[in-house]
Amino acid sequence: MKQLINFIVIDGQEYMISTKDTFDAGLETMVFESHNQKVTNWFDVYVNHYDTVDEAIKGHEDVVENLEKYLQ
Repeated sequence: MKQLINFIVIDGQEYMISTKDTFDAGLETMVFESHNQKVTNWFDVYVNHYDTVDEAIKGHEDVVENLEKYLQ
């Protein structure tokens, strides 16, 4: 699976949403604080794992569309 990356700004804070197939955790979406499209804090503010590529793509799209909900 090709890595999916989006950057979204909420209340003045930019976040990077990344979904990819990792060697240690499998398919996962992670959200990190960023600035100018560079991660500024590698402590994830959200993470989710998936069993299939289709689930990972849908999960990524959901986080992009609803990031504010996942940050609560």
